[in-house]
Amino acid sequence: MNQERFSDFLLKCLPFLYSAFFLSLFCGFRVMSSTCTGGLLFFTLLLGFLHKDNFAGRGFRNYFVWGCLLFYLLQIIALTYTNNLPRGLQQVQVKVSLLLIPVSLYYSNYLNSSFRDRIMPYYILIMGFVMLYCLGAAAVNYSANHDSSVFFYYKLVGPFGQHAIQFSILAFIGLVYLLERLRRQSFILNKPYLFVAVFYFIFFIILLSSKMVIIFSFISILIYIGLSVKRSGSFKGRLILSAIALVSVGLSIMATHNPVGIRFKDIFIGNVNVIEKNQFNPGDYFNGLQFRLLQWKLAAEILNEHHAWILGVSPGDAQHLLDKKYLSMNMYVGDQTRENHGFLGYNTHNEFLESTLQTGIVGLVAFLINPGILAFLSKL
Repeated sequence: MNQERFSDFLLKCLPFLYSAFFLSLFCGFRVMSSTCTGGLLFFTLLLGFLHKDNFAGRGFRNYFVWGCLLFYLLQIIALTYTNNLPRGLQQVQVKVSLLLIPVSLYYSNYLNSSFRDRIMPYYILIMGFVMLYCLGAAAVNYSANHDSSVFFYYKLVGPFGQHAIQFSILAFIGLVYLLERLRRQSFILNKPYLFVAVFYFIFFIILLSSKMVIIFSFISILIYIGLSVKRSGSFKGRLILSAIALVSVGLSIMATHNPVGIRFKDIFIGNVNVIEKNQFNPGDYFNGLQFRLLQWKLAAEILNEHHAWILGVSPGDAQHLLDKKYLSMNMYVGDQTRENHGFLGYNTHNEFLESTLQTGIVGLVAFLINPGILAFLSKL
């Protein structure tokens, strides 16, 4: 087998490897996901070896990879001053994908719009089946217990032990791709299928109840409708009807009593000044906004107490110190007899704040550099 034929063979295998990676990502198969990430890196390096000119030609663009490498090195450096080495090593292992995935993607010479349109239908199809399985499991659960909460939030993706917010972000990625295909009128199978797929993804995102993802989804849809409305004929009329239907759905969610609307209304319930208290009762309730503001306060206190604004308290110690704060402030820490840990184990719910707490201002700067580099490179 000559070099060209071998290279073509590898390229034909890539969609299957990506499909396996998508499946592991959606279903929470961590071992499979790690294996696929390593496989993608191996294929990238192998194709780079076979096409040395293309591989070397991406020299300037590796600044993004250098930014990811810097952020990952900070995780390793933190091992030298952590008080919880096993936890720190675990964080280093978990975050290795922050380096491997950018290398796998950025040094590839096959990623282009054509390849994207080859693999993204697999992304949509696999996610669609995973969603269907979750809905089916929820329906079976509901028929047994008559508890409608199984169709929403964490319980909906419970069969795979998935994080509802993370899964909603993955669904949002699929939705944006479908909207782009719809805008270009580049239909995967046909126009009705694409419309059904768009509404199916919107429906599932709403059920997952992530406030921020729902807001961004609605904004994205309105933007794509605005970009596409210049088209004439019946397609333009359908777009306008879709916009009206979208606004109606949004207003209905907010106006009626339902689990998703309750999560939005919950933001406006309660006084944000409650976070100024230094002691709470275990029965005290925090809405999403209150708890996130409290996390900012606690993270600043921890960094001040440990004089760790420069390099942070280390990924190994950050969660332990947060848990100590929850305990010292008499917050709800669960019922051990029911394996309920309350607030214990809750992280900062903010990647920027998490980076600052773990690796200080240096880590935050490294974390912020990467999106900036991506934005700059996108203009080249």
